[in-house]
Amino acid sequence: MKRLVIFFAFLLLPLVAVPAQEIKKEWGRYYALARKDRPREQIEKLHQIRAIAMERRLPGDLLQACREEDRVGVRLNWKSADSLHLALTRVIESYGEPLLTWRWKDEDWKYAKTHQDELGRARHPEMQPRQIPYLQTRDLDDIADDFEWILWDRLTKNLSLGPDSEEYRLLDERIGDRYPNRPYLSYLMAGRAEDPLPALQAVAKKYAGTPFRFFPEQDILGERWTRLRKDETAVEADFKALYDDVKAFRKAVKADKSDVGRSVGTRVADNIRDQLTDSHLSVWFQQDSVVLVGRNFGRGLVSFESDEHRRNISLRNRDGRFYVLDTVKAPIPVLPDGSYDVLTQHRGRSTYDKHTLSLAVRQQGKDFAIYVADYQTGEPVKSALIRLKYGKRQKKVLEREIRMSDQGFTVLPADFREKIDKKNVVALEARVGERRSPFVSFYEPKEQKEETPPATLHARVFKDRGAYRPGDTLKAKAILFEGDLRDRV
Repeated sequence: MKRLVIFFAFLLLPLVAVPAQEIKKEWGRYYALARKDRPREQIEKLHQIRAIAMERRLPGDLLQACREEDRVGVRLNWKSADSLHLALTRVIESYGEPLLTWRWKDEDWKYAKTHQDELGRARHPEMQPRQIPYLQTRDLDDIADDFEWILWDRLTKNLSLGPDSEEYRLLDERIGDRYPNRPYLSYLMAGRAEDPLPALQAVAKKYAGTPFRFFPEQDILGERWTRLRKDETAVEADFKALYDDVKAFRKAVKADKSDVGRSVGTRVADNIRDQLTDSHLSVWFQQDSVVLVGRNFGRGLVSFESDEHRRNISLRNRDGRFYVLDTVKAPIPVLPDGSYDVLTQHRGRSTYDKHTLSLAVRQQGKDFAIYVADYQTGEPVKSALIRLKYGKRQKKVLEREIRMSDQGFTVLPADFREKIDKKNVVALEARVGERRSPFVSFYEPKEQKEETPPATLHARVFKDRGAYRPGDTLKAKAILFEGDLRDRV
């Protein structure tokens, strides 16, 4: 006998799935017609879908079919828009479910109030367009009826509704002390208070013995963090206290096995913790000193790196405060001339240039000339190693010791000049022993094209009027004249 029952149960399973499969196929045919832009055939198909939805009691498909017909019908005859909408409203109302009619009427609050008794006697989670957070979750559905759901929907979506709103008053009367509805409503209103922090703290204290406390406690941590960052008088102890509370909150949430604990999670707390413990450093230079500014570091390692040299220095942060900005300053180390990338172990980055030579470049006729001098005194040097980077991405190098002219600028040799063209930017550097100049980038300027002379023949065309009817004769006159328009014609 048991085997027979199981056998017949398997036979019934395909029959249950037939309505869903049938309506799905009909929708597929409808969208195929829509892609071909056949509005009359679309309307016929929607009538078939409506009939199936009414017979099989499929409210979602009925609502969607009526909305589609309302939209497509207007394209066929915009003058019948009002009468079509009224007819479709009667179709929706004939289904006999006020929640469906409320959705059709664009979730009209006046309709919901008028039919609150009927809505209060029905409960249709399948017709509700969205879930209410914290009350309709994986393991929880504590909304008693359709009207209560509408009240929750309006209060959670409309942030302007507070304890003085009609929606709040009606919901407050309905839920009484029901858990978790009552704490969630209190939490919702606390977040909309003029000063949310004390209101949230009151809710957290009232429900301290329940998992629901995690919701206001999480918001309290976020509010405290926001205020502390804006408070210029905040001290290290304030940030440490917040950090300790964040750790305690994370530990409590992870230990909780309820649905509330899973809903809250630790993402917000993790974000606050990460920002409180971040050790990013900024590095810059002030006269002859390197300056480190950052949080949560005991020692700052600064590395000066160039193509040929590397030097590390360590700066000790004697204050070593938690989160509060600390500033450490030290003399710039003795470095050879060059351009340096300056890096710290906490993602700080800057650049530092040290040059004791200066280099100037100018064009003399078709040639280029250079002038090399001491960076501080301006005293010209007698001889320098000149390095030219050229080609695509300046990967090729030409270098030579060149004796400087005692008459001022020195013309670059011919082999240097031929590497300088109009297509690529080149870079020039001067060296005298360990001393260097900054790179000077330049290129051969393009020749200016001579302006072409203006046209000497011009025309103006005039019509007899500005608009014409089909079949009219267009009459026009043209004037030709010769000469430069910038001068006398």
